[in-house]
Amino acid sequence: MLSHWLLALWVTAAPQVTVDDDARVDADGVARGVEGRLGADAEAWTIEVSAAEGGAKISARSPGRAIVAQAVSLPSGASIEERTIMVASAAAFAIEAAPGQEQPASDHDPDLPATANADHVAFIPPWWIAAQGHAAVGLGPLDPSGGIALDAGRWLGPRRHVRASASVGWVHARNEPLTVHAVRPGVQVDAGAALCEKTWLGAGIGVGAVGGWAFDRARASAWALSLRVPVTLDVVLGGPVIFRGSAGVDVQTPSLRFRGASRALRWGTVRPFAAAALGLRFG
Repeated sequence: MLSHWLLALWVTAAPQVTVDDDARVDADGVARGVEGRLGADAEAWTIEVSAAEGGAKISARSPGRAIVAQAVSLPSGASIEERTIMVASAAAFAIEAAPGQEQPASDHDPDLPATANADHVAFIPPWWIAAQGHAAVGLGPLDPSGGIALDAGRWLGPRRHVRASASVGWVHARNEPLTVHAVRPGVQVDAGAALCEKTWLGAGIGVGAVGGWAFDRARASAWALSLRVPVTLDVVLGGPVIFRGSAGVDVQTPSLRFRGASRALRWGTVRPFAAAALGLRFG
């Protein structure tokens, strides 16, 4: 029986086995015994056998598996060969029963490019505030206008697909001696995706109003509803600082016409615009 057991143990891909001298166990015999039971799976294991009261103590490790700790009772009068067989058998059965280690949840977002996930894992501040400069022209008479705005908003969810914002701006136009000032409040929703770790591209739609005041020999004011359709590119410049460039069209109804004593300005229904902003992320 003993010779049959030892013959079955003779295989090549054995685990690494370390044995204390006091354990009175043959390391090579344990390695062959475990490999004979587990086959090629045994090669990944590292096994340590140490002396213990009444027998031996087994400790085994392998990547991705739970640590195995097993105590084995051995007859005091058993030979080294017999002790080796019993230790190898106990180690093999304990390793077979060892559960796999639970893998930690992955932070990878399959909806983002690999580089964008790196930004996501490092945490993306959900809020931002930005100062924006913008200019617009008409499709008939150009009647250019320009101004500044304060924009604030946040991402809706962790995947950087949708964001919402609110803004208030000031617009100025001049055709001497006629001068026009206007306020422009609005809200906007954008949808898009990260192109890489620091760049985001999207498009949106915003609704708001335009209220203008004309100054010449007399004063006049007018209001219109506004619809903004932009394409936006965000670039992280470093740390919390972001650059945002956008372009699109403003649709106003009704169109606004300001007539002075000798000059006129017209903000038509459709006005192409371009804007650039610097902002800070936080939260």
